[in-house]
Amino acid sequence: MRGVMPVVAGALLVLACPVRGDAIVPQAMLRAGQVLVSVEPRQIALRARDRDVRTRYCGAPRTDWPSEPAVKTVRHDRQPGQEMVLALMEASAAILAFDDHRARDSIIRNLDRWARNEGMLKRQKRMRAREYYNIDRSLMPMIVAFSLVRDQADADPVRIRRIETWLARVVDMRRGAERFFKPSLSSSRNNHRYLADSVTMAWGALTGNAALFDKGLHRYRVALDQARPDGSLPLETGRGHMALHYQRHAIGSLVAIAEMADVQGIDLYSWRNERGQTIHDLIGFLARALDDPAELEAYAPHAQDLGFLEWRGHGRHYMAWLEAYSARFGARSETRRLWQIVRAHGHEQRPMVDDYIGSVTTCFFRPLPNGDGVSLTGADASSNG
Repeated sequence: MRGVMPVVAGALLVLACPVRGDAIVPQAMLRAGQVLVSVEPRQIALRARDRDVRTRYCGAPRTDWPSEPAVKTVRHDRQPGQEMVLALMEASAAILAFDDHRARDSIIRNLDRWARNEGMLKRQKRMRAREYYNIDRSLMPMIVAFSLVRDQADADPVRIRRIETWLARVVDMRRGAERFFKPSLSSSRNNHRYLADSVTMAWGALTGNAALFDKGLHRYRVALDQARPDGSLPLETGRGHMALHYQRHAIGSLVAIAEMADVQGIDLYSWRNERGQTIHDLIGFLARALDDPAELEAYAPHAQDLGFLEWRGHGRHYMAWLEAYSARFGARSETRRLWQIVRAHGHEQRPMVDDYIGSVTTCFFRPLPNGDGVSLTGADASSNG
């Protein structure tokens, strides 16, 4: 197995895995090198379906995959490589569903271009939280995409090593001490931190670095401990008319962390804080507050911006994490209600995709039909468990 950090294929890497309070219980990283999904079982399941089903779940492979010049200096007002990152997520889906060689080549070609040009590594005099946040938005899909091509037998080892070395530098740079040197800053504790630690966790999963992987586990526990008794997150719901936007944002990163943990045999969905709350309580609050503004009255007595329930202009859907969650918990009332709300806001019949979970989530997670009938107007909650 190639890599900057040596990893023994199939090795069990010990993780410090907190489960209650500060108790530490050893766990094992079962699949070092895999990030968001157990790749082979999902590939087998998808490829057993006809092409039409795979296309509806994963999108049709492009005939001409785009390229985008490397962004060396990240700005506060724009995600670096926004269009390329979308193409990386779509290419990852094409690899899963169709074993598309052009998609694989496009991932390597684009990432190698950024590696050769030191993308995202030129620092401004003072990096602000927003610049780091934008780097993380692009890094998550990059790491997931790279995980699907890194160990291909026909991949150029020089390019693979160059990409991995570059990604390691970017991951290390945006984890620098100056980023979190003030724990009092909300960006050191809110959805920015959840996203940051989910990216660090993804890199740890890919490279077999248990210490980095554990950052996501720790942040997940911290997030549960931050929740109020009603499931709201104080640092998110204190954001005025964007309160639900940020509650949703935080949940998206926590679901990504839970899915990466599941690949390594760790069930975070069952983790509880000292009040006995789980992530279901956070999601339940989101569903209730969308239905009844009174749920938010004490924290944010403002009309809410609900743009996150609709397709965004840059091709993402900010509720894409719901695919992963409903694949496991489709029978829960909050899952059913959230899909009803998303559909009511015009969800189209196309696969859902978003940077914060780094993938075309319909392709990666949605349960596949036994027959050929597929509805993409929202998960069929009655068939998910």
